[in-house]
Amino acid sequence: MGALPNNETGIIPDQPASAGFDLRTLAVPPSRKRTQSLMWLIGWGIILFPWLILPLIYLFGGPSESASLSEAFDHEATLLAIAVFTLLHTAAMLVLLNFVWHLRIYLGRKLK
Repeated sequence: MGALPNNETGIIPDQPASAGFDLRTLAVPPSRKRTQSLMWLIGWGIILFPWLILPLIYLFGGPSESASLSEAFDHEATLLAIAVFTLLHTAAMLVLLNFVWHLRIYLGRKLK
C-alpha cells in the first residue's frame, strides 16, 4: 500500500466526505422584527410580482377590438385563472414565510 499519492487537491481518499449544516445560521433572536429581515423583503417581492403582472395582462393582454366574442370570453377566462392563481400564490407564500419565520425564531430560542 505505502504512502498516499501526492495530489494537488489535498483530498485524502481514506476519509469519507461529509458536509455539515449548522442550524444556528438560520436562527434569529426572538426580539427581531419581520421588517428587519431580508427573508421577508424577498418574500414580499415574490408576492408582489403576480399582483403587478395581473393588471398588465388585464390592460394590454386582451383581444383587439375587432376580435370575436369567443376570443373575448377566452381572455376573460384566462384573466380569471390568473387572478385565482395570484390569490392562491399570495396565501401560500404568506403561510410559507410565516412557517419559516416562526421556525427561525424557535431555533433562536432553543439554540442559544
